[in-house]
Order: sequence, then C-alpha cells, then structure tokens
Amino acid sequence: MSVYSTDKYQHRGEFGELLLHAALVDFYGAEPAVSKIYYEDSSNDVVKGFDSVHVVAEPDNSLKIWLGEAKFYADLDGAIASALLDIETHLATDFLRKEFVFITRKVDDEWPLAQAFKEMIVRARSLDEISSAIVMPVFLTYDSDAVSQHDVVGEDYVAALTVEVTEALSSFESRLKKPLEVEIRLILVPLKSKAKLVDLMHAKLRALQGI
Repeated sequence: MSVYSTDKYQHRGEFGELLLHAALVDFYGAEPAVSKIYYEDSSNDVVKGFDSVHVVAEPDNSLKIWLGEAKFYADLDGAIASALLDIETHLATDFLRKEFVFITRKVDDEWPLAQAFKEMIVRARSLDEISSAIVMPVFLTYDSDAVSQHDVVGEDYVAALTVEVTEALSSFESRLKKPLEVEIRLILVPLKSKAKLVDLMHAKLRALQGI
C-alpha cells in the first residue's frame, strides 16, 4: 500500500487515519470492516466519507458499527470545528445511505462477519434502527501546551493536561449537533509537535516504500 506518493504531505490526513485505526484496535478491540485507504482510487487520492469503518463486539456478542473521523491537526480549535462539521454532514440521511452502499460494495465476502455486518446496514432497515448500533469515534490531535511545557509525567503535568482536555471536551460538546442519535466518542491526542511527528512518519513511510 503506497498511502501517498508526494512530498506535499504536511496537510494530508492519512497518518491521522492510521493512528485512529491503531487506537480503535488497541484500546477498543475493534476489527476493520473496510480498509478505506486501501480502496483509494490513486496513490494521492484522499479517503472520502468516514475515515474508518470498524466493528466492535459487545459483551452480549452483538456488534457495534464504529464510523470514525480523524483530524490530524496542530490547532485544537480548528480540529474541533472541522470534526463538528463532518459529524453534521456525515450523519445526514442522504450521505449516510450513500456511504452504506459504498461500504457494502467494499466488504470482503470472505470476512467472517461480512454477512452480519451487511445485514446491519441494509437499505431495508430504517436509519433510526441502525443508529442505535452506531458509534462515532472522533480522533483529534493537537499541539498541546501541557505537553510542551512539561518534561516529566508528574502531578503538575497531569493537572495541566486534565484542565486542557476538560476544556476541549466542554467546547466540543457545547457545539455538537447530531442529525441522528448516535454515540460519540471523543479521542484527544495531545502532541508536543504535530509537524515533527508528521516529518518522522513521512520518513518512515519513505523508508518502507524504498524511496
């Protein structure tokens, strides 16, 4: 998988999508239903619609559909604003129906959960019924004052970070509008420097590509 093949990478979102995938698998036990980066039309195309499509098995063995949004940003307010716009757009009835059609076509029929997953999002079911099974993880990175101003993980750092993320959550929730009643999970990832992380990940990608 090429991910992309351009040196104009600072404002691309693939790394955020990959980090979102890793977070969902490692912390929530999610399983990808569709790898949307894999289905890009060309090497420098961008993922359209939801940034990730996963399922998570509940304790009662039912499935939840996790439709992820990733904002790989340095500016927290900009990340929140962009995420809120996508939530409102992507949960609109017409958009969601079209997205389910696209997703259904890309599901690997050899995947053990393929049939159960397709039945969950089939057009014959009402969106109100489907929405009860939808979780939307919203993954936001940002350059953090708390991270940049502390060199060790101690009480001062934890206190500063707690204030920072509490304010971010409050800002997000106060501006959130949901066309459908779905569960939203906000995942905040404070960074010392998003730009530096992008450069490191770009260098690693180039090495894997043999460039």
